[in-house]
Amino acid sequence: MKILRNSVGRYFIVFTFSFIIILSTVFRLVSTSALRQTQEAEQQKHLATMARELVYVYEMYAKQSGRATFYTNEGKLYLGSEKVEDMPALIDRMKEMSGLEFTLFVGSKRELTTIMDETGKRYVNTYNVLVWENYISNGKPYYANDIEIGNKQYCGYYIPIRSAEGFIIGMSFAGVPMKELNTRVSELSKNMTLIATAACVVAAIVILLLVHRLTKRQKVITTYMEEIDRGEFNHEMPEWITKRGDEYGTMGRILVNMNESLDGKVQRDNLTGLYNRGAAMVQLKKCFVEANTHDGAPFTFVIGDIDFFKKVNDTYGHNCGDEVLKKVAEILKREVKPYGFAARWGGEEFILVFKEKIGPAQKHLESIADIIRNTTVHYDDFDVKVTMTFGMVQYHAPNNLDYVITKADQMLYKGKENGRNQIVS
Repeated sequence: MKILRNSVGRYFIVFTFSFIIILSTVFRLVSTSALRQTQEAEQQKHLATMARELVYVYEMYAKQSGRATFYTNEGKLYLGSEKVEDMPALIDRMKEMSGLEFTLFVGSKRELTTIMDETGKRYVNTYNVLVWENYISNGKPYYANDIEIGNKQYCGYYIPIRSAEGFIIGMSFAGVPMKELNTRVSELSKNMTLIATAACVVAAIVILLLVHRLTKRQKVITTYMEEIDRGEFNHEMPEWITKRGDEYGTMGRILVNMNESLDGKVQRDNLTGLYNRGAAMVQLKKCFVEANTHDGAPFTFVIGDIDFFKKVNDTYGHNCGDEVLKKVAEILKREVKPYGFAARWGGEEFILVFKEKIGPAQKHLESIADIIRNTTVHYDDFDVKVTMTFGMVQYHAPNNLDYVITKADQMLYKGKENGRNQIVS
């Protein structure tokens, strides 16, 4: 991925995913603990309700005998004329409907229960003296999540069973194996973890997209700065960067202003605004490299000289000469722009580089020469007519730049010797 090749992108991604992993781990631990507490609190309320419901169901059933409350006789728990231990159908039905385990105690002894031992028999005639003596006999309900019954751990709720006279004669218990509670908490925790993971994945995708956009902006700005560092002041900053209202837009606009300032000071001729000789050589070298690639991009090099420029200076003054230079530069820059670039080579000499073969380049140059011939420079009360002589050469590998410049210079002097105001190629 391109993002990973960017140091800022790597930092964001490592930081983000580390944060997400830590957050999801902490969330799982905290959510599991919170879920357990919540589930236990809900379970406690539910078990308390079901322990009371067990008493209520038996008492309602016993109403038909005329005595609807529990009582004891000879150490046994009764409802009406029946022993509770002989009435297992109701307690089994309660288990079937609720999925819980139930027990009815007389005192601290289990009189009837749905909990079975290893042989499949009801776990009766056993005792829970601790709960009876410390809580129930004193009229206090009791909940615990560490109850051991028949080598199994339960969480359960105990409530007192009272006689018609208000005496506490036993206990009603509703419970559930801790394994079931743990399984339920685990399932809920797993579901919440999946939801949290999905949310983290979505967050990660959003962050990746954001990082991609940020690194893209950073890459554009970095590339622009690298071009400036190499002296490529004509590199353009994309408009979508400079029009942004954030820090990237501000940075882009500052760099563009800095580039224009450096361009004017380093690359541009102060008088004409064209590339100076040094900048022209940088651009020429680029053309040279492109021409020597596999596909080979052709270019044509031209040196032009304003005819009898010294006479203009001597006759009309140097200020008029400057106006002539600026006018010629304006025409050259405007007319060559679709095909290449122009530069001031020195004094009254200019170069043109056409990024095309010599045939079409010569046609464009002839048009430029005609425009210059038909141009009049107005200075004070003087009208000055200007012509130029050009020497042009197409680059062919494996020649070097010095060879091309020398050949074009030879063509220029040949044109001057033959009367000026002409193109020699």
